[in-house]
Amino acid sequence: KELQYSLTYSDMRLHIGIDIKADVGTAVKSAGDGVVLSAEKDNDFGYTVKINHGNGIVGIYSGLTEKMTVKKGDTVKAGTNLGPLGTVTNECVDAPHLHLEFYKNDKPIDPKEILNQQ
Repeated sequence: KELQYSLTYSDMRLHIGIDIKADVGTAVKSAGDGVVLSAEKDNDFGYTVKINHGNGIVGIYSGLTEKMTVKKGDTVKAGTNLGPLGTVTNECVDAPHLHLEFYKNDKPIDPKEILNQQ
């Protein structure tokens, strides 16, 4: 809801989701049970896994490497390894991090609401 400074673009912009700092190679894990909707390279966010967590909740995990361990249609449990952390293409100047977004009924929600439930 608030503008944040982007090191990559050197400007203020809206930032949906949160960034979780971690070292490259860190295992990225699913925040909850669900079904993988996609696991592919996104031009803006790099390698990204999108999971339908049920009840209208969709999680988007961005900044992985091409060594993702899940594919479209896979069923995952909370804590399932999605793959190693890499970089987020459009946030490449920032320190390595997972870019995490959640949506409920196609509207962005604060990921901390979901993470606090786990």
